[in-house]
Amino acid sequence: LLGAYLNGLGLTDGAVYYITKAPPSEMTWLSEPDALRHGIELSAQKTQSDAKQELSPALAGPFEDALAAYDRGDYATAFELFSNLAAKGAAGAQFNLGLMYAKGHGVPQDYAEAIKWYRSAADLGHSASQLNLGSLYAGGHGAPQDYAEAMKWYRRAADNGAAAAQFNLGLMYANGHGVPQDYAEAIKWYRVAADQGHANAAANIGFMHSHGQGVPRDGAEASKWY
Repeated sequence: LLGAYLNGLGLTDGAVYYITKAPPSEMTWLSEPDALRHGIELSAQKTQSDAKQELSPALAGPFEDALAAYDRGDYATAFELFSNLAAKGAAGAQFNLGLMYAKGHGVPQDYAEAIKWYRSAADLGHSASQLNLGSLYAGGHGAPQDYAEAMKWYRRAADNGAAAAQFNLGLMYANGHGVPQDYAEAIKWYRVAADQGHANAAANIGFMHSHGQGVPRDGAEASKWY
């Protein structure tokens, strides 16, 4: 994934594209155990504000039915309900179809199909879909690796307030992927994400202060962020 700080494709256990009812959560692609090693993040939730806001009362019930079906392991029913809602333009349902294809729940795992559904929802302004679409392009899953395309979708998600996308922009600038390497720009995006409580972004700010990357070397400032 992110070459300079990543060392392969290891995924965190139990979090890979997992659909849950918990508050917004993220998954991280990790590799080596270093500060700037935190890797590309994706959304891992099935309900969120940008999914709920566009659901009319007539669609909200079937959406909840689909979530309930998923929770009890009835992926076939969940997939059918999400598919019906997605055909009616429900971005949250399109996002969840992308998750199901990415995870291989109820359907064969198919990253290309996941990209198709994430893109449909992303074009409707769905921030988690924009984030996941960028991460699949960055990782070369379902499409050739394309950092420029990843940057495009991360920026859209970041502009929509997604802290994980802001964090990923910082990683891209720190690694020089899709853009010239720019530590000052990296720390700017880490700060934006950290201001939203993103722990890995805060850790990376501390790392950059301790190593003088994009900012003067300052151990005292670094310790505030770790």
